[in-house]
Amino acid sequence: MLRKTILLLAIVLISACTEQKNVSSTSGGKPQLLAFLNPNGSPCQMQRAILNELGGKVTSKVEIKNYFTTSQSDQDAFYKYGVRGLPSLILIDSKGEVVKRFSPGIQSSSDIVEAIESCKC
Repeated sequence: MLRKTILLLAIVLISACTEQKNVSSTSGGKPQLLAFLNPNGSPCQMQRAILNELGGKVTSKVEIKNYFTTSQSDQDAFYKYGVRGLPSLILIDSKGEVVKRFSPGIQSSSDIVEAIESCKC
């Protein structure tokens, strides 16, 4: 019985790890900048402020979508994209494919704008 339980658990874990790495796009075919943040952490608060300042400049090209560690409904996105360090930014194209994965940490507005403008999404 213990063997069957372990085998079943292994199958569940393997299937969970091999799921598709894309979160379905709700942007109507528009590229997205995914921001993975902890709303209580200072670096994440700083990154969020930078993204809010950029909002008007880049929203014609990409949709900025925030995912928070404190939101249970956002947890799937953290797992699907393998986010381990915060803050993390990921740029995805209109098909939902990852175009650029920024290193964890605070990204400057100029680096974000440069990545968005150079994106062929």
